[in-house]
Amino acid sequence: MFKKILSKFSNNDKALSNFESQSPTLPKIETKFLDLVFLIDSSLSMKENDPEFQRVGAAMMLIKALEPADRIAVIQFEEETETMCALTTDKDKAINCFEKLRLTDKGTRIDRAILRGIKELTNNPSSNHRAILLFTDGGGTYKENLNKMARESGIRIFCIGLGNKVNKYLCQSMALKTGGMYLHAKDAGMLLNIFQRVTYVFKRLVTQEPIRDAGRLL
Repeated sequence: MFKKILSKFSNNDKALSNFESQSPTLPKIETKFLDLVFLIDSSLSMKENDPEFQRVGAAMMLIKALEPADRIAVIQFEEETETMCALTTDKDKAINCFEKLRLTDKGTRIDRAILRGIKELTNNPSSNHRAILLFTDGGGTYKENLNKMARESGIRIFCIGLGNKVNKYLCQSMALKTGGMYLHAKDAGMLLNIFQRVTYVFKRLVTQEPIRDAGRLL
């Protein structure tokens, strides 16, 4: 299934939209590379909202578009978190993690996921840009101090919300307060386009160009 999904997305060369605007000031970074922690919701509702696992193919496309020196980690979460792949430049290893994703019938603890993502980045320091990409179709518990913790650590939080039950305003707030971005997919069919746009934003981030629409509901 996963090879079929990947082939569906890997050859898409659609032009991506330009995002530029003011965002919270974070420490200036000279490097052109990125450390990215991917937080993926593994609650059972994902089966209903994305039964064909389109999120997997779209995420793989993003990973394949990263630079060789960029690092990526993959963490799945529900009430608990599990690091599927620690920060690595090995993109094949990160992609393989998506084949091991599982769904559970537990709730959603976004706060624990964000905290785990922050720790993954701060415990593995580098001179790269830092970002968390949260993918969820729910809401759940959150603690406001996590935004401050991320911002002080130079970490931007990006969020992709799927479906009509996602807490848009929580995700928007996280993005706005850390200099990231929130994008909403009404259904799984929009995920490829959404991930393309996020990929483009990451490219802008490492080239020090302004990111437009930080925190905006799209």
